[in-house]
Amino acid sequence: MPGKQTLTDQLDFQQDPVTAGPQVKVTVNITERMGAPLTFDAANYEELYQQVAARAAQRKEAGSVTCDLSADLKTDASGALTAAVIDAPLVTMLPAWPQKARQPQADQAKFDAWRASVEAHETTHRDIYKREYPKFKTAIVGPDEKAGDAQFKAVSAAAEAAQDAFDASSQPAPLAAPGGIIQVPRRNATDVTTAASADPDPYADL
Repeated sequence: MPGKQTLTDQLDFQQDPVTAGPQVKVTVNITERMGAPLTFDAANYEELYQQVAARAAQRKEAGSVTCDLSADLKTDASGALTAAVIDAPLVTMLPAWPQKARQPQADQAKFDAWRASVEAHETTHRDIYKREYPKFKTAIVGPDEKAGDAQFKAVSAAAEAAQDAFDASSQPAPLAAPGGIIQVPRRNATDVTTAASADPDPYADL
């Protein structure tokens, strides 16, 4: 289940329709929300570290921003592209440690520092999408549905390339651990971890 939404978690960036060409009107709808947390069920910091280390060894993410991007292309009776509606729902996942409040302050601080770095990293990923996706408004010009689809895919591919370039140049700070540090990679779209808590606010302990 998604996390509790706030004004900062759920933002609607619906754009007014604009003319991208002689006939094509493009609307871009970007929304944001928090998704289910990446839960580390660890009784103490040592267990937490071991779980994070195991994930790192498998190159699994510490956080993510996903988008189920879609395009609804509309044509007239002659087959000319007349409108395009782009929906881009951004969903952010961040790590959670339910037992954190019962831990020594030093261990809580280590987790908080790591989570804050992951959150900052994912914020930049959201910002990249919000910078790149409005380009649909001027890129989709037709003249027909096939051309519009190719134009949609070109902008989408450019956005993902920008995401990959950012990941290649910057990663979250590593989780501190006794005797060393570990780096947790971010992106793995197939990764599934602990199911979301039934608690309506899974971030309450953070």
